[in-house]
Amino acid sequence: MNKEQFLEKARKLEIREVDLPNFGIVHLREPTAGEAEAYFSRLRSEGIEGGQIPKHLRAELIAKCLVDDNGNRMFVADPPDYDVIASFGSRLVQQLYEIAAKLASIEDREIEASLKNSETATSA
Repeated sequence: MNKEQFLEKARKLEIREVDLPNFGIVHLREPTAGEAEAYFSRLRSEGIEGGQIPKHLRAELIAKCLVDDNGNRMFVADPPDYDVIASFGSRLVQQLYEIAAKLASIEDREIEASLKNSETATSA
């Protein structure tokens, strides 16, 4: 495999079609490494230094991953769209977040560790 072939394959992002109970079919796209790193960075800095769960934690990742049938983002990854996503039902948001987190290779223990570290940092 040459460099061009490698780059072509490496830039193909997984799009997962999911049939959510009582909602219907949605599509979520794997975030790029840069998008995932930016999300991890905010989670670590605001979770650890801020001592609380960052505002719109789930909405931010959902905005990065939720796409239409053609693979185009449905929302812009910025605060006005986070507010829109935050207005959805909590069950829907949790379902979308869990799928997006898997696509971003985020494990619950990473989030829990960040939040535990933030609790330790603020109580010290």
